[in-house]
Amino acid sequence: MPLLVDVSKYDYLPKSLVELADNLREKMNGKNERLIRRGIRDSLDKMRTEEGVEAAGGLKAAEERIMTLLQQES
Repeated sequence: MPLLVDVSKYDYLPKSLVELADNLREKMNGKNERLIRRGIRDSLDKMRTEEGVEAAGGLKAAEERIMTLLQQES
């Protein structure tokens, strides 16, 4: 049965996360839908809890990045 989804509510999601979910769905093709959804959820949860570049660099790295961007604009 076709599923109608309001895609506008996913506009805030980074494209990389959507692509990851799509790739996982393709790899798990043919498996139980519950297992596919669980695999996607677990993978996205893992990515969400990983420390990003901004957090790893701390405040000093964030300030340097902002200053570099401001200098490039002027």
